[in-house]
Amino acid sequence: MTPLRALFIDDCIEDAELEAHELQRGGFEVAAHVVQTREALALALRQSWDVVLCDWNMPGLDAPSALKLVQATGADVPFLIVSGSVGEEIAAGAMRAGAHDYILKQNLARLGAAVDRELREARIRRERREAVAALEQSFQAKTELVQELEAALRARDEFLTVASHELKTPITALVLQVERLRRLAGVQPGTSSELVELLPAIDRQAKRLTELIHSVLDVAQLQSGHLALSDSEVDLVEVVREAAGPFAELQKSLGGSFELDLPAALQVHTDRARVGQLVSHLCSNAVKYGESKPVRVELAREERRAMLRVVDHGLGIAPEDLERIFARFERAVPDRAFWGIGLGLWIARQIAEALGGAIRVESEPARGSTFTVELPLRRDT
Repeated sequence: MTPLRALFIDDCIEDAELEAHELQRGGFEVAAHVVQTREALALALRQSWDVVLCDWNMPGLDAPSALKLVQATGADVPFLIVSGSVGEEIAAGAMRAGAHDYILKQNLARLGAAVDRELREARIRRERREAVAALEQSFQAKTELVQELEAALRARDEFLTVASHELKTPITALVLQVERLRRLAGVQPGTSSELVELLPAIDRQAKRLTELIHSVLDVAQLQSGHLALSDSEVDLVEVVREAAGPFAELQKSLGGSFELDLPAALQVHTDRARVGQLVSHLCSNAVKYGESKPVRVELAREERRAMLRVVDHGLGIAPEDLERIFARFERAVPDRAFWGIGLGLWIARQIAEALGGAIRVESEPARGSTFTVELPLRRDT
């Protein structure tokens, strides 16, 4: 379990307890503190926190005001808004003001992953600041070339940070808009059937765009050697089931079957979020190139390793392309009808190797592919 000092700003103790419980399910050992007034928040901010989770509106205190108080301390702490109902324009405005993410209380299942992601990004920002400070102390007399290089690196890092933040804002607005349309379609009599049919497609495109943004950010982290990893005991069966779920639904919507062959439980010590990301990339690849034919995800323990296999019966891969598909921006099928930019399998290999494992593929053209991932039961840290 990862220790987490969490400050909850919420006038409903029960909601804060539910959020803390969800974080515990996500692998965090939560030390929680709840405040409900401006005065209590100002007092609590004299201490250091790993994350701040704030309800949108409370008597005498709202999320924008709380965000300003947190920012005034100068601490680089992730600030997440957790609320039941807020319009997309308001949520987007809050993120432009500096909030890091927005979570619907009806969708707390993604809270743990969102907090884990923001903690990693905060840790990377801190490491960069420390590296720059150490560099300045070590080299007081810098040459003009070194100064230009540092400026270029800072500009790059600033661009990636700003770009990631700005890209999240429209995605949040889009997700909220789809959620609102779903609610309206559910309660509004006589809702157009065409509108109802379009909503799943809009939702899929929003998820694809989110995956693309996260892939680009992962590439930046991998390139800079800043792929942060946590380590906790997790049930790999639960992780695989959760990560594969959305792709099973997508596969069924395309007219194909998606089968999970999992044991009752398989405990491992690893990074829960990164394993989930690895499974997502492989399932996405199987559904994308599987031609709506059956997809099967298998998990088993073999000696001292966990073996994950993702099997499809789709296009397959030519022998000369088997290694190339794991390179950046490479795909065995150049047809532009397939969405994506060729990063998923490269990221999957980087994650597998970072976790102390390996990934390989067996495939034949027109007969499908089997991707096999080996992961240690306990990662060496």
